[in-house]
Amino acid sequence: AQKVAFEADLKAAGPAPRAGSKALRIQTLAAKGEWQQPVLTLSNVKVEALQAAINASAVKYNVDQQDAQVKLKAEVPGAVLQANGQISPKNGKGNANLQLNSAPTLIAWANTLPGVKDPLAGAKLDGKAQLQLDWNGGWGNILKRLQTATGQPLPDSGLQLKADLRAEQLRYLPANTPADQAIVVPKLALNLQGSPEKADITLQTSAQRAAQGVLDARAEFPDSTLAALYGLLTMPPALVTAHPQLDKAVDAAYIAAEKAAGRKPPKLGTDAERVAFLFERYQALTSLLPAERQKKARKTGYSMPCYRHV
Repeated sequence: AQKVAFEADLKAAGPAPRAGSKALRIQTLAAKGEWQQPVLTLSNVKVEALQAAINASAVKYNVDQQDAQVKLKAEVPGAVLQANGQISPKNGKGNANLQLNSAPTLIAWANTLPGVKDPLAGAKLDGKAQLQLDWNGGWGNILKRLQTATGQPLPDSGLQLKADLRAEQLRYLPANTPADQAIVVPKLALNLQGSPEKADITLQTSAQRAAQGVLDARAEFPDSTLAALYGLLTMPPALVTAHPQLDKAVDAAYIAAEKAAGRKPPKLGTDAERVAFLFERYQALTSLLPAERQKKARKTGYSMPCYRHV
């Protein structure tokens, strides 16, 4: 087949669109490659539009086999995506990494795109996250599963996925909801492994991981009673180490929730301060009267873990 080589370098002329405009304006479009039936090969591609930039290299697409190979980096306000791999109906292998640096910035940018209006329908989302995704297999059987009539046997997708999501300081406020009722997660870890139809999913917050650490430490002493595990002179070193980690994780969750609600972050350095804070929150939630300021508790010479019963 005849080979056709090409190169393009286009740049927009004239003034930039006014702020808030949803016009689809492409600032830069550059590409270099060749076409030889049935394969399109691009040694490099650059697109800049709507405050976003896409840079790709080693791009190859077989029209007959629907086989795509790509190495790219896409940057938009608030997020960066990098991908490297190959995918076709029958096979594929590769990885992708998504870095969310600012959820509000990304949402604000998405709201400027043509045809997009309030993508969260009035809700608000804040925080940072990172997603690592690896895939092995093709997409052909997934399409067949979607096209299979109800009641008919579904073919295995044949696609294996491995995903790892890490997020920090997540705050989600549903539409028309008071600010003090926002859902706050200081740290979150989500792992997915398997096929789309049979994936094992594990979700953990920092408090859950710390609580599991306490349970694991207790499991090391199956014959010990709680009295022995938490005795002043008999508490095992593993529990002595695990409980402060749980205290720290729960403290962080309470502090993040208070900040999200617009209240002054509490002091949670001692067990007395933690108990006082919990009673203040209980009174605020159950009483119609304003919570009274608690007197400062007298310090004692020994402090046991406050969040011990998990």
